[in-house]
Amino acid sequence: KTCKPNEIIENPYSLLSLPEGNILNNCNDSENYIKNILGDNYTCKRPGLLYSSQICESGKNKIVIKEYMYGTLKWFMAGAVSASIYPFKETPLARLGNEYNSLIDLRKIITTPKVLTVCLDKYEYKMVREFIEGEVVLKSKNPYVWNNLGKTLALIHNNNRTLGDPNPGNFVLIDEDKMALIDGEQVSNYTHKKAAWDIAVFYAYARTFSANSKLVKEALESYVKSRPKDDWNKVLNYIKGPHLTALMTPLPNLLAELRLILRDLD
Repeated sequence: KTCKPNEIIENPYSLLSLPEGNILNNCNDSENYIKNILGDNYTCKRPGLLYSSQICESGKNKIVIKEYMYGTLKWFMAGAVSASIYPFKETPLARLGNEYNSLIDLRKIITTPKVLTVCLDKYEYKMVREFIEGEVVLKSKNPYVWNNLGKTLALIHNNNRTLGDPNPGNFVLIDEDKMALIDGEQVSNYTHKKAAWDIAVFYAYARTFSANSKLVKEALESYVKSRPKDDWNKVLNYIKGPHLTALMTPLPNLLAELRLILRDLD
């Protein structure tokens, strides 16, 4: 006679409860969970090749499924160049856990998507969360939207958090003056060095994806005006110094560009 394994040993996550959303025992169950929300006739697509999220929709209903995978080149490369400035969370579970906590924590400051469920398999980690409708900053040609982004990033820094991955594509304007953040994998406690990293990565993302230089400058100017002067000067010293050289080595012109813009704003 064989004994059935104790449920706690077989599924230790069954002991856990979350302040928001729930835990699925098996990531294979996520498809049934999605069908319960969207029905059988839903479709999913990725916003781009580099995105780890899919937007699934049926009619007017939309949700986001984010996958956290091992061996992601993005985080391996980012971790290699950021270790001394902004230590990154690299494992799938660490990234999922940090994002879960950060989305809830940052909601004190900025709108973030609500978590619907997470699944934690041995080799697969996913989060299902609400879709936030609005104007994605990276795609916007409106100076006001970029100005609002600068204020929002300053607000996050002024509240002692940094993002680590401040891609303008992760910010969504959801009404005339309200910004939402839809990614929090690498959120961390604030230091002036990490804030300098955020500014440099923001600039690198924006210019690499061909955002208009005047719009990017609008965001930076708004950021500078929204930071306490002493704090901004300390961040600026890190940007002027050698600390960001490793990050910008593949893109040396961008670092020179950024320093020139900030000199004009100082």
